[in-house]
Amino acid sequence: MVTLEANNYEVEMATNGKEATKKLLDISQGRLPDLIVSDIMMPEMDGYELYQFLKNNPKFNQIPLIFLSALATPDDIRFARFLGANDYITKPFQEEKLLDLVTLKLSEKKNS
Repeated sequence: MVTLEANNYEVEMATNGKEATKKLLDISQGRLPDLIVSDIMMPEMDGYELYQFLKNNPKFNQIPLIFLSALATPDDIRFARFLGANDYITKPFQEEKLLDLVTLKLSEKKNS
């Protein structure tokens, strides 16, 4: 996420949900991410499965998750919100919108 890195956010990338869960488990004793931005349509483990992994694991269930997806119908967005995703951005997206949402979610987490 070049946009986030260009705005001084530390970014760790994973190519799919399975890789993301492995990285989370590898660092579970260290500093966990403050926020996760995830696509939904990914090979091996999709974003919904990643979300369920996070929410079912006490070490990770407080990490806010934003879906960033090409799935853009109202039903897609409603389903993600029903699951409990913290927010949803559809592709293509404006970089400013992503930055604003990341800033907002990190602020909400800090103040909770």
